[in-house]
Amino acid sequence: MIKRLFAMAAIFLFLFAAYSRYSYAELYNPDLAIANALAGGYYTQESNGKSINYVPVSTLTNYQVGNNYFGALVYGSPQDVPGNDYRNGQYRYLGYTKYGDKYTNIGFPPDSYANGAYLDGQEWIPEPWKNGATGITEPNPYDGSMEYYQNIKNGIYMYYQGGTNINGYNVAGEAVYPNFWDNIVQYVHILAPSTQYAWGIGRMWHRDESGNLWYLTVPLMPTELLSGGSQPTPKYPDYAITNATINSTNIEIGKTCNISFNVSQIDPQFADYKTVSLKADRDGYQFYSGNLSIRNTDGQKTVTIPWTCPGGISSSLITLKVNGGKVPGDSNHAIAENERYTNNEQILNITVGGGGETPEEPQPSQYNISGTSIRYNDGKTTADFDSTFTMPGTAVIRFYVQNSSGSLELKDSAIHSFSAQGSVSAKFDYTTTNTIVAAVNCYYSGGSWVPEKYHGNDHIDRLETTYSDNVLRITPTRPPSREYHGENSVKVTVKVVEERVTYETVDVYGWKMVGSINNPPKFRTRLVPNPGEPGGPVPWYY
Repeated sequence: MIKRLFAMAAIFLFLFAAYSRYSYAELYNPDLAIANALAGGYYTQESNGKSINYVPVSTLTNYQVGNNYFGALVYGSPQDVPGNDYRNGQYRYLGYTKYGDKYTNIGFPPDSYANGAYLDGQEWIPEPWKNGATGITEPNPYDGSMEYYQNIKNGIYMYYQGGTNINGYNVAGEAVYPNFWDNIVQYVHILAPSTQYAWGIGRMWHRDESGNLWYLTVPLMPTELLSGGSQPTPKYPDYAITNATINSTNIEIGKTCNISFNVSQIDPQFADYKTVSLKADRDGYQFYSGNLSIRNTDGQKTVTIPWTCPGGISSSLITLKVNGGKVPGDSNHAIAENERYTNNEQILNITVGGGGETPEEPQPSQYNISGTSIRYNDGKTTADFDSTFTMPGTAVIRFYVQNSSGSLELKDSAIHSFSAQGSVSAKFDYTTTNTIVAAVNCYYSGGSWVPEKYHGNDHIDRLETTYSDNVLRITPTRPPSREYHGENSVKVTVKVVEERVTYETVDVYGWKMVGSINNPPKFRTRLVPNPGEPGGPVPWYY
């Protein structure tokens, strides 16, 4: 019997009730999904004494079509796997595959975090089913086949773009790493094929600088979501902390007070019930950590925590955070909020002998940050911004790239420090011919720019006078081309060298695609007539 490996990220069955109860977006009909899978001939009703189940995938429920998201096909449950690791509410394995292999959970916290590295720029092991180090005894019948090319390509690109996934990877795209995307089926060992209504799963391997072998689990997109059908639209929550107070007007050293604040999820388009982290620190030292389960329809939930005033201070700053606070970058947060983090934090100024208050923002603001110039040269973009704020502070600068449909994709974000009335030059390494957009103190969402506040070193957040000059754009230009524009075709001989050599004589009217026999490299070659002929003298390669 051929041993076939399958793996899929999913949360186990009892959570399905929570998703159905707390969200207007529902898991696609399990009976129809299972019937469709059984009709395909690959999956069976039972395997090794365990029944097939169709369950939601914890990290893929954001991708919805209409009021439905798709699940995964798993045999058994996490409790069936002896010694199953459990971390941050996730099991390493969700059960078993059809042939008895452990079913990998794509939502399990990674053993190594990628910190925004480009997935398509890594050195992945080709044909891992032929490499003994990966532990694959026999390949899956679909390994290396083009049958699931679109499912693999679209699943990886959708899940890992923007660096918002649990592994912290990003993707640069086909224009930057065409070899990876053209040959992606050579890197992915298919563990569970996708179906029309179910996610599939695969695995890739690479070695780190020390030679250690690491694997990455990747999703295969359901056929229903591929190009030509309905495309999934990711939905994100937006968590907020408001109304922070302390129940004392006479804080004393050694005295315990209660700090209260409200937590809410304010985006009505995201209705899932999620558990978020809560943290509180005093002058950078954490004194509280907890969790809260909340959904949009809950409105505001009040949280109260005790705090004892330590000795040796006359004043203090207490910072309250939900879902990691206001640091930018979806990859820096357990739950991605599509870059909306400025409301994830609130500060209390504490005075010994007095009370606590939230810093007030002066209204209206008299200051502004404006973009002054943007430059692109050989894959490197530099954007310049000037501040008129007299208080030193920080602001987030983001870089977007406009895709083929005209929408903006976030590629990079970072907090930058501004001196009083100072300037910042932000740099972005990304090769493209599409429009690059640099934005300071605002983020792109739903087709418009959402303003943020400048965070002063005095811990006061301030709005700007105007945001009309916070965004810079540049479209990289191509170098001048040399083309033959003769009316008649000419015969030319092309020599392409890349480890091997091939010759081809072709009719050319200006452009011709010429491939190398060396697989996988391909060469686009611009030609002119042969030496001595009109328009000569030599071919031009680039």
